[in-house]
Amino acid sequence: MEYSYIMRKLIILVGLLFSTAVYGQAACSDAVKTHEEIVKKYGEKPFFDMHEQQTRQLILYMNPETGTWTVFAYKPELNQLCAVTAGDGFKPAESRFDPSL
Repeated sequence: MEYSYIMRKLIILVGLLFSTAVYGQAACSDAVKTHEEIVKKYGEKPFFDMHEQQTRQLILYMNPETGTWTVFAYKPELNQLCAVTAGDGFKPAESRFDPSL
């Protein structure tokens, strides 16, 4: 097997394990209240939704002016948003891996 293929699979596996571990320890609260607070406090608004294979919905909130962002996992059965990770410096991706892009 090619080394880069193995490394790519390893990185994906570590990422999945990390996201699962973080989700299990995430701070969860009422979805409506959390939405209102993140919009008011950080000026972040829902930017896009993602659905994982495990039927979990992830929502990226971001503020295009400041570059801050937060990823939430949504638990519809409890109407909760669970903070998964957050940061700043949101910007279009640069192609670090394929110079032809």
